[in-house]
Amino acid sequence: MGDPQAIVRLERHRRVYLVDRHALMRRAAAEWINHCEALAVCGMAGGTAKAFKEINRLHPDVVVTEIMRPTDLDFIEHLHRAHPHLPILVFTIQEEALHRQRAEAAGASGYLMKETGGDQLVRAIQTVLGEQGGGGPQSQPCQLQDYEGTKDRVPGR
Repeated sequence: MGDPQAIVRLERHRRVYLVDRHALMRRAAAEWINHCEALAVCGMAGGTAKAFKEINRLHPDVVVTEIMRPTDLDFIEHLHRAHPHLPILVFTIQEEALHRQRAEAAGASGYLMKETGGDQLVRAIQTVLGEQGGGGPQSQPCQLQDYEGTKDRVPGR
């Protein structure tokens, strides 16, 4: 992130850290998030060990993570214990009825199915930030101009 514009953007916006095993999903989610003027991705990881180290170093405002295995719930619990005021949004393909309660018990602030799309991801991030007392200008609704209503469209096309 040596780009001066990227550094200024991170200083002015709510910082999001992404954790997902799939590089394609991380890139797509980052594209949606970075399209929102109020948010900026500050880091990404494909595994929980790297994510925990980077989250401790980067101090994001919110973490978006998937749950695929029981160890992912352990990651959420460990992260929540280490950073009790850090909002954690679960963004997953796992059946909500089965996993939402477990994720929330582990410390997740919100739960969203990946099938909902990028526009809903951005709104869910803003919601968990607001629920954590974020306030301020960065909590304003994001303007998703070109992305609004394009749930099935791939960002950047």
